[in-house]
Amino acid sequence: MEKFRRTHMCGELSIKNEGENVEIYGWVNSVRKLGSIIFVVVRDVTGIVQVMFNEVVEKELFKKAESLKSEFVIKVKGQVFSRIKNNQNVKMKTGEVEVRASELVVFSESIVPPFYIKSDVEINETLKMKYRYLDLRRPIMQEKMKLRSDICKFTRNFFWDDNFLEIETPFLIKSTPGGARDFLVPSRIIPNNFYALSQSPQIYKQLLMVAGMDKYFQIVKCFRDEDLRADRQPEFTQIDIELSFVNIENIIEISEKFIKTLFEKILKIEIETPFPRFKFDVALEKYGTDKPDIRFDMQIYDITDIFKKSEFKTFSDAAYVGKKIKAINAVGLSKKITRKTIEEFTEFSKLQGVSYVIYVAFDENVRSNVAKFLKNSELSKLCERLGTKDNDLVLILVGEEKIVQNVLGYIRIEIAKKNELVDKEKYNFLWVTDFPLFEYSERVNKYIATHHPFTAPLCEDFENKKFENIKSKAYDLVLNGFEIAGGSIRINDYFLQKKIFEMLDLSNDEIEKDFGFMLEALKYGVPPHGGIAYGLDRLVMVMSGSNSIRDVISFPKAQNGSEIMSGAPCFVSKNQLDDLNLVLEQLRE
Repeated sequence: MEKFRRTHMCGELSIKNEGENVEIYGWVNSVRKLGSIIFVVVRDVTGIVQVMFNEVVEKELFKKAESLKSEFVIKVKGQVFSRIKNNQNVKMKTGEVEVRASELVVFSESIVPPFYIKSDVEINETLKMKYRYLDLRRPIMQEKMKLRSDICKFTRNFFWDDNFLEIETPFLIKSTPGGARDFLVPSRIIPNNFYALSQSPQIYKQLLMVAGMDKYFQIVKCFRDEDLRADRQPEFTQIDIELSFVNIENIIEISEKFIKTLFEKILKIEIETPFPRFKFDVALEKYGTDKPDIRFDMQIYDITDIFKKSEFKTFSDAAYVGKKIKAINAVGLSKKITRKTIEEFTEFSKLQGVSYVIYVAFDENVRSNVAKFLKNSELSKLCERLGTKDNDLVLILVGEEKIVQNVLGYIRIEIAKKNELVDKEKYNFLWVTDFPLFEYSERVNKYIATHHPFTAPLCEDFENKKFENIKSKAYDLVLNGFEIAGGSIRINDYFLQKKIFEMLDLSNDEIEKDFGFMLEALKYGVPPHGGIAYGLDRLVMVMSGSNSIRDVISFPKAQNGSEIMSGAPCFVSKNQLDDLNLVLEQLRE
């Protein structure tokens, strides 16, 4: 049997290989026939190279080459020649050379693909998902898969070099209440019982610290049955780390070193450290979100005091009942942001519970939809507070503080997108710290853990505080408006952990049933410990300049959680259900 003896990858050939006999493999990218010459561009994962078939030199070989079509898989043997100066292609990495073929083998033929295998082509999203294996042939997608691989390789080397142990934790675990919904897996061997697919290695990595493993990391797949968005998938990948004998500063230090070295190594970009830090409350106050994009300014300002005695009742009445008046300044955009855009912002505001957007445009004359109510003294104070100049546009909202901040945060981002205020070449990192330990959930009508119930409170005297005022030793790393990592210092005290469970309204029976094994472990000497988990998919998405994490996952799920290509999820046979002692309430008709 003939062996495959590939000597070079297509994208590696250069003028240095001139005169060499080579054997290359790949896909037919394109075919051009010019009289007695056929030019075939061959593509593999490294790039493309031109192959020439000459009828005068090899008639039979030329005749064979005439049958080639796009996406045929072939082997070519030949000699590397320098291309004539006028025929060199400066846009091709291999454009100085070509392979003059002496042998051609067709491994596999192809029907016409449903779309062009090119980077610069618009493809319907459903079509891309159905033929994902063809989409992945496109050079732009292969570059993203290579980037992801390079990031994983760097990550492993970085943590190995720092004496972290790479340890795998289980996927099939116990289902516990709270947080996102679990994917459940029925057990055949233990009837009527279920595993849950792991949403996070959280408990297990803490138990590894109890076990004395000191420093752990893992590139791990996680599963959450939640609604999907551009940066969410039901299965996703984390770079997960946990360390013993650390505090917040230790975790931040190693994280910044990891990110700085990663960007220097992979993207050749210098990242400045230390990263800015914002307390959770300050991030909301200034940017309306706990994951602010600080590549542009446009902060939120509280102007309640300026208008609390305003003749405009909307202002004065709101201030009287404790509501807030807040604003942003769109610098230089008074003539670029149209009334239609402001109306769109108003429609969004109404959906969130804010009546309408008030604008003040500082053109030659001041324009406003409430101009007749505004005093010169109030406008003067507004200008001083926001630093407004000619051609600035101030947008004002009135209402409950959290809602106003959230809506202005949304408007701030939309203005930046529509007016290209964001420098896409910049990578701005920041930390958000001091998160609330608890948050109120409308879904379950009670307070739940903001991150998870194993997060340590920021101070010891928290029991007498209101739930919403208790802060935690939690921290998020934000990059260009995306949360790319989150972590916390964990509870290592049995009594404190039990107290947190009780504050979450869990009964003793529930605590024992769901977390008894964890509490038992806390009785056996537990080091202070903490960690952080990086969302690998989001990190690759931002580093590659992609718009969705679907672009950086090999076989992602669609918006409704299905895999269009294979048809998952799907019905299973009655025999399979019988093996699991399951009966569906409604069978397919």
